[in-house]
Amino acid sequence: MKNARRIEIGIAVLVLFGLMSNVSSVHDAALTLRRLPSDSDMVTQFGVHIASIRRDLPDHGMVGFVSEPPEDMTVNPVYTREWVWLRYFLAPLLVIPYVPQRAWKGDEDPVPYTPLVIGSFHGASPGRLLDEHGLVIVKDYGNGIMLLRPR
Repeated sequence: MKNARRIEIGIAVLVLFGLMSNVSSVHDAALTLRRLPSDSDMVTQFGVHIASIRRDLPDHGMVGFVSEPPEDMTVNPVYTREWVWLRYFLAPLLVIPYVPQRAWKGDEDPVPYTPLVIGSFHGASPGRLLDEHGLVIVKDYGNGIMLLRPR
């Protein structure tokens, strides 16, 4: 009986030290977060980056998204990240990867027509890419974000 009491006290001490360690870690993390500017995370910065295009888009419906190649979500993490974030910031507007209508073959599922396309470009001029996709610039926001439409 005496040993059982010692075991209970030992377990209680271990749990107490474990909780104290967790409380200390949470406190340290909270202090670190308070010191960071509220706009320092990548998601918030991207939201500010695309804010200018929001007023030129419809409230609902569907728009396309195009960016530098490769436009393949399995090999281009920047494309994937921006596409997901656009969907988040522009909801309930549906953002889909843009596929030119001429690229659609009749035996596949139909490609939805998107009258507006959001372009996000980080490198050189997107002229060749726009020609390949049959897109023209409606408005250039000057920060790599462009509003486009099919020819």
